[in-house]
Amino acid sequence: MKLSQVSTTVSDMIKRRTITDVTGWTPLGTLVKSMTTSLKSGKVAEARQTAETFYQEVKLNPGVITDPVDAQDLELLADKFLRRINMSMLGLVGTDTLP
Repeated sequence: MKLSQVSTTVSDMIKRRTITDVTGWTPLGTLVKSMTTSLKSGKVAEARQTAETFYQEVKLNPGVITDPVDAQDLELLADKFLRRINMSMLGLVGTDTLP
């Protein structure tokens, strides 16, 4: 699972308006941009922290994702991406496979 797949999914959901901003929560698009910036800078641990925040927000879904199918799909993608980052930090996969 690559971040580009997560990013594309979030962009598509924003276009379909099934993602909304909720007071007190960081917009999912902002989190994706932050992960992208961190990975481009070689800051995998920072990207991992943001990916964990992203995953928790998607999993808890405090009204951010309005379509239940989209919510489930994005939760699975976020989980897979977070696992991939963890595998990268353990040296099991290259960091070049993350973006």
